[in-house]
Amino acid sequence: MNKMFAAFALAGALLLAAPAANAAVQTFGDFTVDVPDGWTASKADNGCMITKNDKSSNMAIMSMAAEGATPDQIAAEVAKQFTNPQTKKDNGTVIVSGKVNGVDTVTVIGGDSNKVGVVTMSGSDMEGMSKIAGTVKDK
Repeated sequence: MNKMFAAFALAGALLLAAPAANAAVQTFGDFTVDVPDGWTASKADNGCMITKNDKSSNMAIMSMAAEGATPDQIAAEVAKQFTNPQTKKDNGTVIVSGKVNGVDTVTVIGGDSNKVGVVTMSGSDMEGMSKIAGTVKDK
């Protein structure tokens, strides 16, 4: 597993999430993710969107060229969208948390100045989204 996708597994571990149960493995670009029952995934630019069927939570998982920006630099830009953001760093992975438009949101950024992986989780089911994030693997 490369450094970029290891960031997602780290996010799941940091949020103390167990693996998702009854999940279908789906492929989007250069990664796979387990999408559990009760969630719907769709292709998006550079990755996918995964939405809980009751619409209470959604997440975006993206893999893209970093164009020379480091995860720290990307996190600084992402944090501008948050109200009172909190930033944590762990072994090259940056986690930004807080509220965006009044909704609990967490963004995890990992990779290097060539390629980054970004997962943004927004809504009430952080545990469910963390479980999903922990299943992301490179192809």
